[in-house]
Amino acid sequence: MESFTKSNPNGSCQDGVLKMLNTFNMDVTSSQSSRNSTIKNNDANGEIIKICVEILLGIIICFGNGLVITSYVRFKALRTVANFFIVNLAIADFCVGIMMPLHVAMYIYPTMLASSIYVCLLRYMLLMLSVCASLLSLFGITVDRYIAIVVPLRYKAIMTRKNAYLLAGSIWGLPFMYTIVLPLFYHRTYDEFTNVFENKQCTFVQVLELPYLKILCTVFFFILLGTMILMYIRIFYDVHRFLKSRPIVVLPDVNNENIMSKPKMRHIKLLGTTFIVFGCFIASWGPFLISLHAQMYFDMMTNPTWESAREYSTFLGLLNSAINPMIYAFRHKNFKMAFKSGLCMGHEGQLDTAHRESIATIGNANNNRKINIQRIS
Repeated sequence: MESFTKSNPNGSCQDGVLKMLNTFNMDVTSSQSSRNSTIKNNDANGEIIKICVEILLGIIICFGNGLVITSYVRFKALRTVANFFIVNLAIADFCVGIMMPLHVAMYIYPTMLASSIYVCLLRYMLLMLSVCASLLSLFGITVDRYIAIVVPLRYKAIMTRKNAYLLAGSIWGLPFMYTIVLPLFYHRTYDEFTNVFENKQCTFVQVLELPYLKILCTVFFFILLGTMILMYIRIFYDVHRFLKSRPIVVLPDVNNENIMSKPKMRHIKLLGTTFIVFGCFIASWGPFLISLHAQMYFDMMTNPTWESAREYSTFLGLLNSAINPMIYAFRHKNFKMAFKSGLCMGHEGQLDTAHRESIATIGNANNNRKINIQRIS
């Protein structure tokens, strides 16, 4: 052996190289394992953050919108046609909060719950129903403001409670058919999308068919949003023209400005609140729609960057359901007093007094108008 080593002086060199290679491979393996463990830890921390955010959002959404709904039921002063659509929006947002526990459970028990395609579908069907009902409720609010500002003399004839109930039926009936009934029969199965995606995951773009998503997000959302934007343009044009020329037809011995301007000014004040709600909806759900359209139309369904962008933008959209009650609390006087009363902070008597004074003011205005019409005739 000694003679072999002496006759092969390169043997010790080869042994050294082999040792270096083994050491290098061990370092690479350990660095890869440490990197993998770091990624797993980061993923676990990310899941914990998502769970905490969704639990917090669920509590805030249910509390705030529950306060809006109970205030509308408790106080007669709030039970107007305009507020009826606001409550419809609150119910839709409340449904978003109710389905939060299912999302949290999907993070905690993904394998068990996502084993059934229908449980996975339920996660997104409930969310789509709530979001579509929210958008249609905003459309109902916009139609109500449009009629009140553009054709105020026909407002009471058009926006009756019967018509409001019919519109509310459409607000919930149409989304129910498209987001609950249709996906039960028209969706991907796990066997189908394992050929496209790497693994079985309960994600929005994996379980729903691409043509279905395109109709929902492109046709439904953008047609409604575009229509509402056009309606608001016409509304603000009429408001601008109204504020520039306040004097109206003069009737003798009557304060014409009080009779004709005050109701319209109330509609204009409420218009500001509803427009803020509409703007917050676009700002909240806009990033989600942009990221989803990038995935659908530019073949990025499996792109991890856009997948993460869509996932995190969903949280921004869910935040919208928590913001709306705060807007009413700061912008809507009657809802603000009702919230304080609901939180045992008084103001219940003030709300009833304001309601009686409002009815008395409208009654006096109508009586004065009838008297002066008789004088003129």
